Amino acid sequence: MPNWVTNKLFISVDGLHEDNYPGIIFQIQEALEDNRGFIPALIPAAPYEPEDEIVIGGEHVGYSLSDQRYDWCSENWGCKWGDCRTSFLYGPPASDYFVWSFDTAWAPPIAAIKTISGMDSARGADVYMLSIEEQPSFRAHYHFKNGEVVTEVEENCFKILEWPKEPEGDDLEDHVKWNDCYDRMNESLHTVVETIWGPEWALTLRGVMAESKASEFAWGRA
Repeated sequence: MPNWVTNKLFISVDGLHEDNYPGIIFQIQEALEDNRGFIPALIPAAPYEPEDEIVIGGEHVGYSLSDQRYDWCSENWGCKWGDCRTSFLYGPPASDYFVWSFDTAWAPPIAAIKTISGMDSARGADVYMLSIEEQPSFRAHYHFKNGEVVTEVEENCFKILEWPKEPEGDDLEDHVKWNDCYDRMNESLHTVVETIWGPEWALTLRGVMAESKASEFAWGRA
C-alpha cells in the first residue's frame, strides 16, 4: 500500500464572467462525469499491454505496473498513478475558485499539474495545489501558470510541530489521550483553506505550533 497524498486543486476565476472561464475546468469536470481521473484523461499514458493484465479466477482485476510504465508515470505525472477519489468541492458563486480534492500515491502530482496549467485550455489561469502526506510527514503549496511553477513551498511537518511522544507501558488512559492529541494535530494540518498561500502560510505555521502546545489545534491563531 502506498502512502497517500491528499491534494486540493484550485483554479482561479476571480473577476471573470462565466462565459470566459478557462476550458480546463470543464475538461476536468467531464473526466469526473465519465468516472475517470482527470490526470490520465488529460495526460494519457500508453495503453496497457496484454501481458500487463491481472486475471484471478478467470476474471480481470486490473493491470500490473511495469518498471517502464512506473518511470513514465513518475516523469509525466509526478506520482505512481493518476488521481484517485477525486471530487468537486465548490466553485462560484461561493468562491472565486473552482476547487477539487483528490489523492495521489507517494507524491503530489507536480509534473501533471504543471503540464495541465500550460495547456491551451488553461492558458493564463492561476492554478494552485495544496498537498499533504497522510503520515503526515510533509505539506506543500504550489502556484502554476502557463506551464511553469510560479511558487513552490514544501515543508517537513516533523520539523514544524512538536509531535507528542507515544506513551510507554500499558496505561490505556495515556494512550487514549495520545491518540486524541495526534488525531487533532493531524486534522489541523489537513484543514487548509484558500488563503494559505502568500503571507498567511507563515501565520498558519506559527498558529499550529502555538495551538499544538496549548492543545487547541487550530489554524492561524498565534
